[in-house]
Amino acid sequence: MKNLSDDGKKILAYYSSSIFKNKPMDDEYDELIRSSVQNLFEYALNRVDLLKSQCDRPAVMLRGIPRLEKINKDDFRIKTGKDNLIRYFPFEVTIYNFTIDSLVAYQCDFDPSTRVTLNESTFEYYYEDIVSLETLSASRSEINYTTVEAIVNKIPILKDVLNTGEISQYDLSQKFILTTSGGTKLPVTIADYILKAKTDDGDFPLAESFKAITTIRKHIRDKKSAVVTKSNRGLSKDDVYLRMLTGDWPEKK
Repeated sequence: MKNLSDDGKKILAYYSSSIFKNKPMDDEYDELIRSSVQNLFEYALNRVDLLKSQCDRPAVMLRGIPRLEKINKDDFRIKTGKDNLIRYFPFEVTIYNFTIDSLVAYQCDFDPSTRVTLNESTFEYYYEDIVSLETLSASRSEINYTTVEAIVNKIPILKDVLNTGEISQYDLSQKFILTTSGGTKLPVTIADYILKAKTDDGDFPLAESFKAITTIRKHIRDKKSAVVTKSNRGLSKDDVYLRMLTGDWPEKK
């Protein structure tokens, strides 16, 4: 077993299937996770070469589902708690820092049991270049067949004549996506319903995610409004509106 701290052992024990294992309760586990990520705020500042004094608003953290192809699948844990909320790790962490002119983001996959960061990336976007902040659901349709319908469907003549099967549509994932005028995207997956199917049909803790997303939107909206006010003094309301639509901003100095 890894050389884990006491907190790391408790986090790992939460996912154990053994009935003899002493496991933390849901709320204790959540507190362990909150404690494990606190140092990431300062760590993220160092990774993006920022001082805290250069940020004029508190940083916001958004946790999401990692891209499973980028991590060791044997290390991935997922469980539905007694409160019916899905918990998992490693998880993706995105920290948004707000400077006067730009949004500076740090993203990684984080293992709270070892406090190791993986697959790190950093991004910087000028506020005037951010054109959308979307919460999107991806869905898929399938045709479900009974046993008889499945047999009929394999016979070309009958397949074209008979209307068999029942169409069902379901969500695949839910994402928060920042997009710039140049088409660059910074996505965070906050729910994955294929992953959910592997659990006891719990729910992803989206309330916490939506709270963070609301704060991010408010900060960026305020910043973009300040950019519009500063760069469009003396212009008519129609000219300001046209600039907002076309993205025709003054060149950055």
